[in-house]
Amino acid sequence: MDKLPPEIREEINRLRDKGHTIDEIVAKLRELDVVHISRSAVGRYVKAQAKVGERLRRTRVISEALIRERGSEPPSRTARLNIELMHTAIFDIFGLIEEGSEDALADKLRENPKAIHDIAKALDHLGRSARNDLDYERELEERMEKRLRQQAESAVAEVAKQKGISADTVKAFMEGAFGVKS
Repeated sequence: MDKLPPEIREEINRLRDKGHTIDEIVAKLRELDVVHISRSAVGRYVKAQAKVGERLRRTRVISEALIRERGSEPPSRTARLNIELMHTAIFDIFGLIEEGSEDALADKLRENPKAIHDIAKALDHLGRSARNDLDYERELEERMEKRLRQQAESAVAEVAKQKGISADTVKAFMEGAFGVKS
């Protein structure tokens, strides 16, 4: 089936989407002079396409729900969510392979060890991405904390100067209220 021209596969998908049976699809293939494809091959193809379609629908529903739920959260959390979703997808793929599934994707991966290597590489990149994201978040927090501390120090120093408060009192206030050590 994978070796059929894209137009033929599209026709099969179009017929299936319109609710045609496997027998009707096979009859249409015969009309198009595709005689080397068996009814069971069409059945396997339709079943595999249905699984892929269901996975895509499930992923879309989950993604839309998560985006609605987390829409106001910072991009770093969204990035972590994307990493988690990718991990889940990759582990689902490996689960299909281990189960001996007749899923088209699992079959392709079994035939192509380089693809498995590429998936492992993708997992490594995801791990690095998660670490980089965490490092970036920490750096942002440190910069924000430093800026806020400087603003607090300036504001307190200005008010202290206006009110005639001593430098020692300002220092004590900053250490006690803000944990700022001078």
